[in-house]
Amino acid sequence: MKKIIVFGSTGTVGKHIVKQSLEKGHEVLAFCRDRQKLNELSHPHLKIIEGDVFNIEDINKAIQGQEIVIVTLGSGKSRTSVVRSEGTKNIIDAMNIN
Repeated sequence: MKKIIVFGSTGTVGKHIVKQSLEKGHEVLAFCRDRQKLNELSHPHLKIIEGDVFNIEDINKAIQGQEIVIVTLGSGKSRTSVVRSEGTKNIIDAMNIN
């Protein structure tokens, strides 16, 4: 069993990864802005944490003790959003610190 954190866990791809990871028996930490979007998911090995990928402190706290980091951030409906690029950069920076 691995400890996996999924950033972007409320998107289409993120939800699939969360479900598949749980089915494989892993512990999953779903990092998202709005936990309400994951209400349909319930599993003893699932934890949900709300946070902001623009906030390095949120990311640092979340990745503590995680073995695998998966990033499925999207840009939503905006083609000019920097969530994917800046969020991924912040996650990588946090991984390098931890």
